[in-house]
Amino acid sequence: MAFDRMDRIDLHCHSTASDGRLMPAQLVERASNAGLRALALTDHDTTAGLPAFHEAGRKYGIETISGVEISASYANGTMHMLGLFVDENNPGFREFLARLAEGRNIRNPKIVKKLNELGMAITMQEVEQEA
Repeated sequence: MAFDRMDRIDLHCHSTASDGRLMPAQLVERASNAGLRALALTDHDTTAGLPAFHEAGRKYGIETISGVEISASYANGTMHMLGLFVDENNPGFREFLARLAEGRNIRNPKIVKKLNELGMAITMQEVEQEA
């Protein structure tokens, strides 16, 4: 089955709002240049990049989809759950994402401390700069 170039979409991409290398508007521009019809921004535990993402979608004529990737723990470890068509303005959802961010702010310094104890010379500032 052959697909027309404008049938292509990407439902999982990250921006500088989490661990991506491109700003949200740059992702949309690249998607436009590649001939994609639609793109979902699914940053880790945040919707901070969505306003600029949607604005760029209007500029480039690409359907933009609000998304998020949530890390979840379960009995055998962790998994990433992808949410598409999320309502980033929903107060309950925003509160949930804020709790996730708060947990990271507590957890990350503990991880850096443990790495230091194991002999790895790394600072929280280095981690934040890389992120």
